[in-house]
Amino acid sequence: MSPENPRLFIAANISPEQRSACAGLISNLTKGIRFTKVYPKWVELENLHLTLKFLGATDTHKIPRIIETVGAAALAHEAFGFTLKGLGVFPHEKEPRVLWVKMKKGAKRLADLHDAVDGALARIGV
Repeated sequence: MSPENPRLFIAANISPEQRSACAGLISNLTKGIRFTKVYPKWVELENLHLTLKFLGATDTHKIPRIIETVGAAALAHEAFGFTLKGLGVFPHEKEPRVLWVKMKKGAKRLADLHDAVDGALARIGV
């Protein structure tokens, strides 16, 4: 990664209550899981989020247009609540690299927001 091409993603914040619940989950997991091949690096609590779109290495010159485009797409959607319940891993259970929390209520609305952001970015070549 270079300063000219930082790795970016589009994300939505989670509430302080959801952040606190995730903190409790992480605390329990760090006590109860033995990792055989790697030592996990847990995301700092203030950085917990819902990823809408991973952009990867991105030319810094494109960032203002990306911000404008994503902002317009997001403003077309009303704010909504959601609940988190359950866990998943990526890419597979035998050697997980990412642990994620499943969404229960609000998943359809988040998917609609994702589709709007994804479509808007595609229209500007991102």
